[in-house]
Amino acid sequence: MTEEEVIELCAGHDFVYKTGNPEIMIYFGSSAVLMIRLNPDHTIGFPSHIEFYPSSRHWHWDQGNQCILFTDEADKKVIEKYAPPVVEAGKYISLVSLTKEHTRYVAYLTLNMYPAVQPAAELSRQRLMLIADKYLAANRVEINKYMILKRGEVVGLSGQNDWELINSAWQKLAHDSRIKHVCFSFSGLPPATVEIFSDELQFQLADNKNQYITGLRRNILLLLSQLLIKHNQQIMAEEKQPSPVLMLKDLIK
Repeated sequence: MTEEEVIELCAGHDFVYKTGNPEIMIYFGSSAVLMIRLNPDHTIGFPSHIEFYPSSRHWHWDQGNQCILFTDEADKKVIEKYAPPVVEAGKYISLVSLTKEHTRYVAYLTLNMYPAVQPAAELSRQRLMLIADKYLAANRVEINKYMILKRGEVVGLSGQNDWELINSAWQKLAHDSRIKHVCFSFSGLPPATVEIFSDELQFQLADNKNQYITGLRRNILLLLSQLLIKHNQQIMAEEKQPSPVLMLKDLIK
């Protein structure tokens, strides 16, 4: 494998850190899941905006030994070595550690296969309403009312089903740490009487007309991350997949 092939395979994918039990999420700080991105300029990006960073900051392809080297901030000392990226079961890319046993980075392909989110307005970067494009188009007047009331900005999400919408919402939140409060809706705008931006995690999943979750960005991002990872595990295990709303109810219990 060449360096160009490594970049082509890994570009645009966010890798989740896994060690020991593959179902366990690894956190850096109080709530952020450890994730990395192999940038084309050989730096390592951290899309989940963790509270502190691991010692590995750069990556390089060792052509002779066919492995990926992770180096320190000064880009001089080798910290870790990883095997060449491999697509497993056609569903995820795996980087297996050659330094630490039972450790790897995994990029779930379904997290990166959909179009990027297109904002419907300039974002306040503090409060954000995430909603499907089809509801955005159908509720122009209500959305203007939300903006006038300063309930936050509204972003339309592209997607043909709930899983694509969840993936789009996850991408938006993972890549913008300036957002503080979030409301993610499955089925149109919540009633105007609902205070949709709060520090505490709140949700309404019983009413088919008003299904939403709201809270701090880090809590909503964590919830959507757990939901997508569980969904991917069920796909790989070829298990029957309940609706995302039912899975959310189980996670929030």
